[in-house]
Amino acid sequence: IEDDSVYYGAKWQDLLGVSPAEMGGRIESFMDCLHAEDHDGVFLALDSVRKGKMRTLECEARMETAAGAYRWFLVRGVGVKNGAEEVARIVGAISDITGYKSAEEHAAQVIQYDTLTGLPNRQSLLNNMEQLLRVPEGATAEKFALIVIDVDRFRYVNESLGDAVGDETLRKVANRIRNRVRRSDTVARLSGDQFAVLARGLHKGGSSLIRAEKFRSCINETIHHPSGASVNLDANIGIRYHNGGEHSAEDILRDAILALREAKKVAGTRIVEFYEDLQTDMMKAVQFETDLREAIRNGGVETHFQPVVNSDCGRPTGFEALARLRHAERGLIPPSEFIPIAE
Repeated sequence: IEDDSVYYGAKWQDLLGVSPAEMGGRIESFMDCLHAEDHDGVFLALDSVRKGKMRTLECEARMETAAGAYRWFLVRGVGVKNGAEEVARIVGAISDITGYKSAEEHAAQVIQYDTLTGLPNRQSLLNNMEQLLRVPEGATAEKFALIVIDVDRFRYVNESLGDAVGDETLRKVANRIRNRVRRSDTVARLSGDQFAVLARGLHKGGSSLIRAEKFRSCINETIHHPSGASVNLDANIGIRYHNGGEHSAEDILRDAILALREAKKVAGTRIVEFYEDLQTDMMKAVQFETDLREAIRNGGVETHFQPVVNSDCGRPTGFEALARLRHAERGLIPPSEFIPIAE
């Protein structure tokens, strides 16, 4: 009401465990029940209705019960005008929505986090990167490195020891990585046996490679399970640095995965930092695959015959049939170039 007095209905006792008499009939008592983070929002909503800027209010806020716990409430109200067409009082009600908010928070958890390891998932990682990439005009972009880790030989764990041991192995790997990052870093699970570390403040250089090698080392340590099974793993790692420039989070993740694929491809390498030629090679491979599919459809794959000669007498004893790809612009393509893509 205009004089800041409040009438609390009988249901107030049921909702917060505080009787209307204990509230004292003052607006201050109501505001004191609010959680500190929700106080300003409710105050502004009430003030807007009182000043006629809004006819109704509807907001969610946490309020403290007599037991000292906070519960979520939906606060609704409507302004009632007097003869002078001014808001003289606000009539409203509160409803306990704690159950709904818990379900909402759980749904948000499922969307943003991996259920097996409890780590942020791929989408959550991308969201974090996008925040780092949003640089106010005139500000300097924050440097960071995205380190993508692929657990090598994990498939054999599932096949030989079963899914339960496989799941527990992934949880242990996730914990090992999480225990070797700084508080400012983000560890995420991208997919089955693939993890990522968003390392803030890192730039190209020896320290990043040392960090990546530490991740490899911790994954290399034998994992012992209560069942008696022992698991030995290794890891391949791709690193993509961001030192500024116009890049999206998806671009940076794609480049880190390209570096990871290169690490898996080159025997003994294990850790590769992204370089521009990787993206060029990838685009060439995509285009070449399109050309190959078209050549197969249109009879562009030719058979060449090579004789097998007996070295004792110099006479042919048979022949090999060799595939050659005739490209519209490049002519004959050797098998070493197109067979891996065809496979």
